[in-house]
Amino acid sequence: MLAASWWSSPSPSAAALASLMRRFPVALMADEILPGPESALQIAKQEGAGVFAIKI
Repeated sequence: MLAASWWSSPSPSAAALASLMRRFPVALMADEILPGPESALQIAKQEGAGVFAIKI
């Protein structure tokens, strides 16, 4: 059995990431999809990620 606290995977959109978060009981990291803080806020409002990696 594989145990993980979060997963990182490229996602085509914030909606796709939110869909995966609702489907699986593990936090997903939004990283490549985030060009900046504004997109992180959008994903957070959709509950689309449990972890964020924002490149400044």
